[in-house]
Amino acid sequence: MYRSAMRRRMKSGSQVRITSSGVALFLLLAYVVSLLVYLAVLAYGRLPSPISLVASVGPSPYGVPLGPVSLGYLSIVLVVLLGLASWPKERRDRHAPSMSVVASAALVGLLLGSVLSIASTAPAVATIQDSGQGFTFAVNYGPTTVPLGQNFTAQYVLTDNSYSLTTPSFFFGGQFSMVFNNTAGEQVVAFRSHINFSTPNGPQYVQLRPGEVWKTTLRWNGTVFSTNGTSHVVPSGSYTLISYAVIQDGNASLYVLLHPSDISVVFTG
Repeated sequence: MYRSAMRRRMKSGSQVRITSSGVALFLLLAYVVSLLVYLAVLAYGRLPSPISLVASVGPSPYGVPLGPVSLGYLSIVLVVLLGLASWPKERRDRHAPSMSVVASAALVGLLLGSVLSIASTAPAVATIQDSGQGFTFAVNYGPTTVPLGQNFTAQYVLTDNSYSLTTPSFFFGGQFSMVFNNTAGEQVVAFRSHINFSTPNGPQYVQLRPGEVWKTTLRWNGTVFSTNGTSHVVPSGSYTLISYAVIQDGNASLYVLLHPSDISVVFTG
């Protein structure tokens, strides 16, 4: 009985001695796995990196490049601190962590990586809008610092709050416009998407109804196409997004031009 009690005490004491470094090692393994999952999702989906201090695909102003990816400054600090805490002098000659510990750390890492990946694919985080003549035009957008080659995405939403009109379709039209200017004020790219109106009275008429909503999603990855079919990537730097929604008819009975606040977009690379 005395011997069994001593064994329990020794076992308990050994657990106490390795608890702090064991926890640090567990967290280190889990964090490394989560980083790998996060970077894999970013690379596979060609997604922007909203948490650049953690890690990003391609160059980043908030990290150190490691081949095709960048390790964020926050991750570097955490990995170094956890590495030092998990490997004190008295444990250098001890055995490696058990498979159960490694498996548990891997599972936690997968969960953390999934959370980070969900943050990368989250919907718009900011909205700007302009209203006038019975219409509201909103622009929903996400991160404004984007590596060249990846998309800056904006969702355009036009809402008819109170306007009602029926008119021949060939006199009537609408469009969303996405226009970028560089720091010199020069237009470098513009995307346009038509606003499609319903035609309840046949193909020759369109009708606006209060409560109707038109939306489209426009993206730009820094590539500009010339009229002869060639393309080039703009230099990295700051660009201004100028967004418009235009609704008009040929009889001049309706002309609406909505222009929300401009957005500064930074392409890195």
